[in-house]
Amino acid sequence: MSRDRVTTGSHTRKRGSGLESGATLVEVLIAITIIAIGVTGIVVAMMSSIRASGTHRRQVTADTVVKAYSEAITQQVSQPGGYVTCAVNPTAYQSPAAFATVPGFAATVAKIRVWDSASSTFIASGLPASCAGATPTDAGLQELDVVASATARPSQQSFSDTDQLQLVIRRP
Repeated sequence: MSRDRVTTGSHTRKRGSGLESGATLVEVLIAITIIAIGVTGIVVAMMSSIRASGTHRRQVTADTVVKAYSEAITQQVSQPGGYVTCAVNPTAYQSPAAFATVPGFAATVAKIRVWDSASSTFIASGLPASCAGATPTDAGLQELDVVASATARPSQQSFSDTDQLQLVIRRP
C-alpha cells in the first residue's frame, strides 16, 4: 500500500482528506494575532479621533464665548452710560447684561488700553494726561483684551481651551 493511502476497515482514503484536512493550531493562532493587531490599530485611531474632536469642540466653544462676550460689551457701550471714561480697571466692563454664560467657560476683560490723542497710540499702562483732574476725559477710544477660557478641563489633556480677542470700542 502506498504511503498516502490509509486503510481503515473496508475503506481506503487518501491521507489529508476528511477529518485530517484543515488548519493547524499554529495557523489559527497566527490568523487571530493578525486580526487582533488590525483591530487594535482601528481602536487606537478611533480614540485619537474622539480626543481630537473633544479638543476642537472646546476650542470652538471658547471662540464662540469670546465673540458673544465682546458683542455684549459692544451693546452695553452703545447704551447711555455704558461707556466708562478713562477705564483701565478690567472690571469696568465685566458681566455685560446681554451676555448669557456658557457652562464650563468663563469670559473676562483681561486688559484695557486707553487712546492717547497726544501720542496717537493706545497707552499700555496708566492713563493719558487728559484723564487726570476733576473732570477726566479720554479720546473716546479704548482697546479691550477679551479672554474666554474653559473652567473645567479634562485632567489628562495639556492643551489650551482659551481664546482671546482685541475689541476696540468708542464712545457713542
